[in-house]
Formats: sequence, structure tokens, C-alpha cells
Amino acid sequence: MPNGLYYGRVEVGGGGVKDDSLRVAVSLPQFSGKIYDPSQTPNPPLSGVRMNVYGPSGYFTTVSAVDGSYAIPGLGAGAYRLNLSLADYVDSIVDMTLNATGDATVFTPRTTGVTVSSNATGGLDVFIGRAPRLTVVPSLDSGIPAQTFDQWGSLQVRSSTG
Repeated sequence: MPNGLYYGRVEVGGGGVKDDSLRVAVSLPQFSGKIYDPSQTPNPPLSGVRMNVYGPSGYFTTVSAVDGSYAIPGLGAGAYRLNLSLADYVDSIVDMTLNATGDATVFTPRTTGVTVSSNATGGLDVFIGRAPRLTVVPSLDSGIPAQTFDQWGSLQVRSSTG
């Protein structure tokens, strides 16, 4: 249930006595932060990042706004897993622990290419790196006649240090 003020009606005796003065204020901790691209300086915000959060309060999902911000209300204390995804960026996993006030007290990136830091609201700012790309540029020998044919095979990629 989102934070806010809610009104209720109490009816007694099948509608004879009604009281509309019942007010319930819901104020749950809100976990929030921003998501950035660390490949540029200054780090631009990333919009459209899908964030799925799993933990003792259930399953929550949100998408980052144009300014990179996100907010998830209602996360209670406990251990959570955040999954973040956006096309052309590394799919990222972060484990975190929230205290009773909703602040992230422990946070650990589980994916290479992602870093996290706590922010002033007790939430997390997340920096997601771009996914690695492989570009294959064929070279043609003009002395060999071109012909069309199907060829099946595989491509093996290994990292190198040289």
C-alpha cells in the first residue's frame, strides 16, 4: 500500500449508524536512489532501468525515471536481492540488507560492471556499466571471386592481455 492518508467508513447495525471520521495514515520506509552510467563524466542518469526486488516483504518492481531516480515504498527490514536490467548495459545483481528504518546498511554487487554507494536518504545509487560488445569486420580479398554459400560453424572468443 502506498504511503498516504486513507479514510474509512464504519457502519453499525446494518447502516443505522455511520461514522466517516476514521483516518489511517500509512507511512512506510521508502527505498530510493538513482541509477547512472559510469562510462561518461559526469555520470549521466539512466532512465528505463527495470529493477526487480525480492525479499522478506515480497516482490517489487519499478522502472527508473528520466532523471535516473527510482523509489520503492514498503520494504521492511531484511535481506533483499536487486536485479537491474537495461538494453546495452550489464544485467546487474546487488544484495542488500535494510534496517528497521529502511536504510541500506550492507550492500554487495554480485555482478562485474556494477558499483553501488549509499546516498543521503539511506538508499542506493547504482552505476551500471555498458555490456561488452564484439564487432567482427570481415576482410575481402579482391583476387578471390565472391560467391554465395551457407556455412555453419562456431565462433570462439577468448580474452587476451596482449
